[in-house]
Amino acid sequence: KPDAELNGDAFWTYLPNARNFLENPFGYLTTDISSLYVAPLGYMWPALWGADPARTQMANCIIFLFSILLMWRLALRLGGLISGIISTVLLTTHPDLSSYIPQVLTESLYLFSFLLFITASTEYLLATRYRLAWLTLASLGLSITLLSRPVLQLFTLAALLLVGAIILFRYLRQETLPEGNELIFSYSVAIALSAALVLPIATIIKNGVYFQFWGISSGAGAGIYYGVSPFKMGIEPVYSGFEYDAGIIPLIADPLTQAHPLKPRSDVILRRVAADIVKNTSFADNIKFFYFKLKAWLFFSPEELRMEPKLRKLRTFEWLSIAFAMAMIFFTGLFKNSTGRWQWAINANLLKNNDGKGTLRVGIFCAMLVLALCLAAQLTPVLYNIRYNLFSLDP
Repeated sequence: KPDAELNGDAFWTYLPNARNFLENPFGYLTTDISSLYVAPLGYMWPALWGADPARTQMANCIIFLFSILLMWRLALRLGGLISGIISTVLLTTHPDLSSYIPQVLTESLYLFSFLLFITASTEYLLATRYRLAWLTLASLGLSITLLSRPVLQLFTLAALLLVGAIILFRYLRQETLPEGNELIFSYSVAIALSAALVLPIATIIKNGVYFQFWGISSGAGAGIYYGVSPFKMGIEPVYSGFEYDAGIIPLIADPLTQAHPLKPRSDVILRRVAADIVKNTSFADNIKFFYFKLKAWLFFSPEELRMEPKLRKLRTFEWLSIAFAMAMIFFTGLFKNSTGRWQWAINANLLKNNDGKGTLRVGIFCAMLVLALCLAAQLTPVLYNIRYNLFSLDP
């Protein structure tokens, strides 16, 4: 509600930075080092609403409603009516996800932009009209995602390199690809991915030129330090009764950091400490530790389940639903050839939807599953908390 107590990140970081940005936009971006403490849209989005908490909360609620529509459209296009209903119900009735929506945080914006990117990409591949418009929306959604919570930048760069390499290979060999692949590995997609990276790269250059920090935002050092800490088991310190001590180590190593964990110098120090923790831990212990972390990302941590036991049941249902769908794709593709031997091929009729694009739908579905698993793997060494988990994997 509008008069509710603000989240700590909003009170100490997002709103003060938004006010500073409104006072002198260019000066703030180029002279105030706090402009790189969070991703740019962390303070630009509240600034768009006058750095007013109530207006920002209302805006976040509105874009969440659009997120529901995007989820419905995406699931409907990929799996039909039943899939659309189940996906939308899961999003709107989740026991914990909606509690973060009306807060002055980046979660709502990230959820909206991520779903815009995925939905528009799917429409680009499946639609017969307005493909350029859908691809433009996908590029916009991806760019907003990178500027609100930069977790997809490596995947985006890898995708751009892959598309570019296949385009070059096709050009040199003068080969053509099937329709679905030709849509993916095209100049249009390469341009869209490049366009999505323009503003994030501009942010990196700005931070490098003015603050000698070559990244979208700082904080990764603290996130990795907490994420590999054996005392805290890589999860939010408050869960295990520890305090947030990421400022102490940089202060000891370099007093100029002033115990601020988000300063660029602190970021470098904390990254090195995190790397040393992993190097000085036995291989067997690292395997056990990161298995625990991966399990927490996939099924939530034990500490959270004491507060909200429904979370693991819901996530287990989600994974089982995905496993069932994958099993259906596999077993319906099995057939005996003319010699009586078993072979497998994607059953194009499984998700046909009367448009002959069942194979493409299966490919999109598999790509989304791979992205979810890769995200979980990428986040395994990073600080774990429920908010990051919900909005990184549940969509």
